[in-house]
Amino acid sequence: MKRRVRHPGPSSSGTDAGLSQLVLRAADGDVDAFMLFYDTTVGMVYRYARLRNDDAAAVEEKVCSLYGRAWRSAAGQTGSGLSVRAWLLGLDGR
Repeated sequence: MKRRVRHPGPSSSGTDAGLSQLVLRAADGDVDAFMLFYDTTVGMVYRYARLRNDDAAAVEEKVCSLYGRAWRSAAGQTGSGLSVRAWLLGLDGR
């Protein structure tokens, strides 16, 4: 079953430190932490993807794929030297 991407409005409630903690917890397998990370960042990721592609269906697929990569590579975020947001958006190029 294909999962639909939720698109909350702009949110700045996630601080870099808070997002880092969520990613660390996700790296340990905490699904709830990852879902909170997703909810906090998906608006930014979706807007970025829409800037790069006008096809809404392709953007949906891209965003889902990006979060799949984020889940699988969460443990490497701290070693990346990037902020969580930069790391997340950078996964788009992989």
